[in-house]
This record gives sequence, C-alpha cells and structure tokens, in this order.
Amino acid sequence: MAHDKGNWFQTSTGQRIVVDQPDHLVVHIEDIAAALCEIPRWGGHAQRIGYSIAEHGIRLARLLPPDLKLVGLLRDAPKAYVGELQRPLKRLPAMEGWRDLRDRWALAIGTAFHLGQRIRFPPALIREYDERLTHAERRDLLGTGDAREM
Repeated sequence: MAHDKGNWFQTSTGQRIVVDQPDHLVVHIEDIAAALCEIPRWGGHAQRIGYSIAEHGIRLARLLPPDLKLVGLLRDAPKAYVGELQRPLKRLPAMEGWRDLRDRWALAIGTAFHLGQRIRFPPALIREYDERLTHAERRDLLGTGDAREM
C-alpha cells in the first residue's frame, strides 16, 4: 500500500495525500489556502516578514478580469502539494522530477475546479500580470535594483 512507504502526508483537513499520485478527488480549497498561507514567497527572504504565496495569489487575482480570477488565484496551488522552490532552483536540470510532479498536480487541481489545463498552462494575460507583480515584489520586498535580471 502506497501509504506504508512514507510518500504521503496529511493536509489540514485530514486528507491523505500520496505526493507522487496527484488525484483531483483529494484536492480541497481549504488545504490549498492553509498551505499557501504558510509558505513564504522568496524563500523567506522578503524584507517584509510573512509575505506568503497566498498573498501573491490574492494580489494577482485582484488584477485580473472576473473570468480569470480563479485561475490566477490557483496559479501557485500545486505548491500546496509539492512545496516551493526559488526560481533558480526550479530551472536546474536536476529538478526535472519536481517540475513534472508540479505539473501533474496542476492538472489534478485544474480538474478539481473545472479549469482544465489552465492552471498548468495559464492564459497569456495571467502570465503577463504574474511577471509584472513579481517584478514589483522584487523591487518592493527584496530591494533589488533591476528586478528583471533575477
């Protein structure tokens, strides 16, 4: 049984998540919100303590038109199941397995919320606003000079 191998964890609502077996039936908004509120943006290096991935998602959703708000809000939801890595780590070839698992969770989340593949492949407008928000966060929360270089 997969649960005996130690490759599972329990969520805040009591769901047993087998991390390498993404399943839309165990995806709950309460678990996503609880996890993302506790995961710091920027690996915890922001000048403002407590800036979470959830806050980033809420800020992104507020920028978007109504039909894209849920997709924007859930853009980073896979991190509730696979954790967060800083962007330079995500790009490493050694992280291919993590990226694959993140993408599989994105599909499970998309299925759970009837969004199809829009979590894994968000519309261009969401990617554009996410990048703009990310640049503003780097400037305001990390104090970087040219945020686009990171």
